[in-house]
Amino acid sequence: MTQGWKKYLFYSSIVLVVVGLIYILVETVKAERTGFETKTLWDWMELLIIPAVLAGGAIFLNRSERKTEREIANDRQQEAALQTYFDRMSELLLTEKLRTTKKAEVRDVARTRTISIMRGLDTKRNNLILQFLSEANLITDENSIFNRANMSRMNLQDAFLRFADLQGANLQGAFLRAANLQHANLRSADMQGADLRSADLRGANLQGTDLRGANLSSADLFDAGLQDAFLKNSNLQDAFLNNSNLQGANLSGVNLQGADLRGADFRGAELKDADLQGANLFVKDFDVDLFALTNITEKQLASVKSLKGATMPDGTKHE
Repeated sequence: MTQGWKKYLFYSSIVLVVVGLIYILVETVKAERTGFETKTLWDWMELLIIPAVLAGGAIFLNRSERKTEREIANDRQQEAALQTYFDRMSELLLTEKLRTTKKAEVRDVARTRTISIMRGLDTKRNNLILQFLSEANLITDENSIFNRANMSRMNLQDAFLRFADLQGANLQGAFLRAANLQHANLRSADMQGADLRSADLRGANLQGTDLRGANLSSADLFDAGLQDAFLKNSNLQDAFLNNSNLQGANLSGVNLQGADLRGADFRGAELKDADLQGANLFVKDFDVDLFALTNITEKQLASVKSLKGATMPDGTKHE
């Protein structure tokens, strides 16, 4: 009924506009023949305002309704896909003993099915899947179905992956903005170009992880393990790296502007051309060698691109 009314309004408006144009044409011809003064453009526009507004309103309502119908259909489709996923995963858990099975093919099926469905769902439903997997102990230990998984370019914004085991996973270009990755195992994962802005990586294991070109601005990496990590040309602006382990990490060309580096361990780290403008290296402990607390050497600092405005380990500001 509503659809029929909108169609009627739309076509009626079109007819009114057409009739109005014909009327203007006729009146213009008559005026020319009789010698009477022709109406001004504004006069004719006044005649057409109401039909034009009605036509525009009908078009807008039509488009809005189509958009709403598409959104409802998409939502129903996603909900049906989610329920089907839960049903099939429950079967694997009950009949194939997915949690404890040593059969590689069963775990491969679970991995493929999970990643495939998550690529097509919204954030809210993806988090429901991650909650299910976590509670079923399918992603939180060395048998995680996410180990060495191909999750490149996946949209995992706001994903809850706390304690998740993603060792060796392919997360190239993944969208992990504001994701919760506290204590996650990302050892040797490929995260080149990943978007990790404002991600929570406190206590995460990133040993040997490839983070080249990744965006970690404002990320929280407190107490994270970044030994031997590849961070070349990555963005760590305003990141929190307090007490993080950066031993042997490649930080060449890294943007560390405004980063909090207090207590970070830089032993053997490569800092060539790194930008430490406004970074904080200060450690308030006057009983020990301040430079030793961060394990950063004068030689390393000499190789950086900039230390302008940085707070040095002894509390002084670098000019």
